[in-house]
Amino acid sequence: MKNKLHRSFFLLVPSGNDLAEKTNLAAKQPAKLEELKNAWEKMNAEMTDTVWMPKR
Repeated sequence: MKNKLHRSFFLLVPSGNDLAEKTNLAAKQPAKLEELKNAWEKMNAEMTDTVWMPKR
């Protein structure tokens, strides 16, 4: 099953200088967030479903 994520799951944090990921730039840079989200969704759609199911 491919991952289905809610929009609020995505964070846009400054690379390298915010190791704790406390700064979310999504509101300030919505176009960049959308670009990266679309790239992730494209990659996720190309993945195959898992062929094994872990025991629960």
